[in-house]
Amino acid sequence: MTGAQCTGSLIDLYDVAGQIRATLIALQAQARMVNGTGH
Repeated sequence: MTGAQCTGSLIDLYDVAGQIRATLIALQAQARMVNGTGH
């Protein structure tokens, strides 16, 4: 594995982690809205 390949996979990992984080934040925001209107 060359340095360029290693860097590429690291960037892919960061990209996936960013997408997961964005999804979690969106879910938390939805849950907060539902909880806020539910009570």
